[in-house]
Amino acid sequence: MAASTLFKHVMFFFLFVLTTSHIAQASDPNILTDFIVPANSSTPIDGNFFTFIGMRGLAANSTNPTSFKVTKATMAEFPALNGQSVSMAVLQFPAGGVNPPHIHPRSAELLFVVEGSMEVGFVDTANKLYTQTLQIGDMFVFPKGLVHYQYNADASKQATAISAFGSANAGTVSAPVTLFATGIDDGILAESFKTDIATIQKIKADLELDRAMGVAGGALQIQVAGGMLVEADVVEGEAGSKIEEINSSHTWHVEIFATVRNPSIQTLQIGKMSVFPKVLVHYQYNADVTKKATVFSAFGNANAGTVSAPVTLFATGIDDGLHAKSFKTNVATIQKIKAGLAAKP
Repeated sequence: MAASTLFKHVMFFFLFVLTTSHIAQASDPNILTDFIVPANSSTPIDGNFFTFIGMRGLAANSTNPTSFKVTKATMAEFPALNGQSVSMAVLQFPAGGVNPPHIHPRSAELLFVVEGSMEVGFVDTANKLYTQTLQIGDMFVFPKGLVHYQYNADASKQATAISAFGSANAGTVSAPVTLFATGIDDGILAESFKTDIATIQKIKADLELDRAMGVAGGALQIQVAGGMLVEADVVEGEAGSKIEEINSSHTWHVEIFATVRNPSIQTLQIGKMSVFPKVLVHYQYNADVTKKATVFSAFGNANAGTVSAPVTLFATGIDDGLHAKSFKTNVATIQKIKAGLAAKP
């Protein structure tokens, strides 16, 4: 990314950062001090603590990497952000590069294009797809907790964008990896996506091959806000609703996903309870093929919202080619899943 390209829109960028300050106030907890000093830190606190130099090389390099790359400035890379409710990232796209469908559990994202152009989109809880083609200087907001993507559709030119978040640790859950590379049972995925196990195994194998080559891709069901009490009657082989309190005649197989992609699995009996953290991907499965199960779910919001991964990803009109790139497979496999979902709503 050439220096002239990066700094050409400095005025717009300052406006961009100022705009995010309002978003930032709505996420991370307030602190009772001016800033947070890292525990056990022996380094004197001076201007260096509040300075991040990890992006200097981006301005001097006129060529983006050959695969999509994110350079972050979150509290992990820049400890001074802890408690400040703000973070940023630079997104570098090669020609034809894609940032696969994903969510940020703890923040909205404000994207600012500084080089090239890109196709962006997100899907709301009513399964409506919102898309836009962005040019240099354009901005686009992705609401917190909703599945979204960015795609450089230009086959000959690179693209670069800057993202700001209203959290020092917005988190990322990438749909391809979360669904197909964290150990969810093939049969559960096949039932959920209305396809066969062979198709699920092909996607898993394609992703594993790509990851083995050093390219990382993150959703099944996402609770968008965190009470309504609901009853879910779950029949053989079907994924049910989210569970917080369980009154079941049977065993449940429950999995909770964290943004670090470590699954937490639990089998639940009558009277047991399980909590699904807000916005993280999760599912439920009645593994008994002879008896039904019934559960009660409570939510800390009168309209919690639900984003179902099969529908959001494959039944809202997201481009087949973009999906093929995101899931590291071919268009035919994507079309097979779409056809299965269309035939078995």
